[in-house]
Amino acid sequence: MTQLAESSEPVATWQSWMRSKKGITIIVSSIIALAIVAGGIWFYLSTKPEKLYYPSGELLYMGELKDRVQSGQGISYSKDGKVIYDGHWINGLYDGTGTLYDNQGAIQFKGEFHNGIPWNGAGIVTASDGSKYEGSIKDGKKNGAGKSYDKSNRVIYDGNWADDQYDGEGTLHKSDGSTDFSGTWKKGQRWEGTSGAIRYEHGDIVNLKPVQVGGKWGYVALDGTWVINPQFEDAREFSEGLAAIAIGSPENSQWGM
Repeated sequence: MTQLAESSEPVATWQSWMRSKKGITIIVSSIIALAIVAGGIWFYLSTKPEKLYYPSGELLYMGELKDRVQSGQGISYSKDGKVIYDGHWINGLYDGTGTLYDNQGAIQFKGEFHNGIPWNGAGIVTASDGSKYEGSIKDGKKNGAGKSYDKSNRVIYDGNWADDQYDGEGTLHKSDGSTDFSGTWKKGQRWEGTSGAIRYEHGDIVNLKPVQVGGKWGYVALDGTWVINPQFEDAREFSEGLAAIAIGSPENSQWGM
């Protein structure tokens, strides 16, 4: 470290103090400047950034390089000069602590990255098909509170997650925005709650019974509401959310779930 100057100014005013010194500019980022105080003396550590450019001449990256590849602290930019990512890199990928921004300059994800993937933190992760997840990430997976959206930005699921699966309290939505299921999930399975007229307890559908009408079987809720209209050659009780049914003709029926 090189001693830049001495000051008795309190810590709360160090930026204004340094800016008041002629010829000194403080750029607040992860790579440009670091100031510390020890024994009442200010020290300034500067890392000279290297730069990469788009073929058309705009600044692409400013920061540390190794063999002309982004490695260490650095900032990447869009062609119109907006910050895309500010943080640590390894071999040209986001890796370590950093912040990813959207094209409006708002924080998209802040936390830890690994091999270019959001790893630990919170924010928005967009898939290649346009669907996205907004919430907590742990070890590269959806964990904790979060929402998933389809590519039209409609909410699919809003609730708790564990290792990329619905787990805990949450609500699954239909494409029209109405509720498909609301209640408790366990490892991606409906566990305790309701789905329309269907009620789940410990993963089992408990209020649907097979009923035969006109030679065909279907399922009704305990209040008498038809949930699955008569259409099967035979039908069994639900167990662990599934029920065996037979389709086809009486002479040549096939069983399935």
